[in-house]
Amino acid sequence: MIKLGIIVFITVTLGAIIQTGLGLGLTVVAMMIFPMFFSINTSVAMITSIGSASAIYLFIRYFKKIQWRILLPCALSGWLVTALFIVISVSANQGLLKIILGCVLIALAIYFAFFSDKIRIKASVASGLFCGGFSGISGGLFGLAGPPLGLYLSAAIPDNESYVATIQTYFLFVNFITIFLRGSYGAFSPDILKLIVIGWAAAIIGTLIGIRFFRLLPATLVRKLVYLVIALSGLWTVIQAL
Repeated sequence: MIKLGIIVFITVTLGAIIQTGLGLGLTVVAMMIFPMFFSINTSVAMITSIGSASAIYLFIRYFKKIQWRILLPCALSGWLVTALFIVISVSANQGLLKIILGCVLIALAIYFAFFSDKIRIKASVASGLFCGGFSGISGGLFGLAGPPLGLYLSAAIPDNESYVATIQTYFLFVNFITIFLRGSYGAFSPDILKLIVIGWAAAIIGTLIGIRFFRLLPATLVRKLVYLVIALSGLWTVIQAL
């Protein structure tokens, strides 16, 4: 139990530092490590519960920066699709789905990294619904809700703080349904709840460190880091499935 507690603390601290600056990264880091020690269902439920602490803090801190007009279509479709695909994930062939998802994430990251200066993503209801729904698919199946939505929001919202505030608020919308449904499939136990408390402490520490560190980075660099995290997420998803 002590070993697992140390692993959770280090993993979440690192992930929270990254997530504070990029708006995503905590789940990516956790899903690289947690499945080595827990089931997929428990891993997703744990990191969703832990990540909520960081998301709530950033939601409160940057509340005035939230771009509600851009957020609401994403949150609506994301909430509904996440719930649907959590249920589907219980019996789905996750190996094949992971390979497909990983390849799509890599392709999108490469496209936006090299051509983002030549395109402009217009924040609209249609694009918000689509990106939120696609994020709901990856989030519902694998807990990786951040990367697809990160592609859309990082291009649609140029300001770093507004971007982080908006994507963290999205996470709050979908985290509640994720925790409820994953819990109904037996993801939590007394020992897991203790590890989640450790994760909360690590998330707060990592968030405070991240706020100081990423404030010094220019917006263009942050966006490139977003694309790198997304590509690594896709690559790791494929490797895990092979």
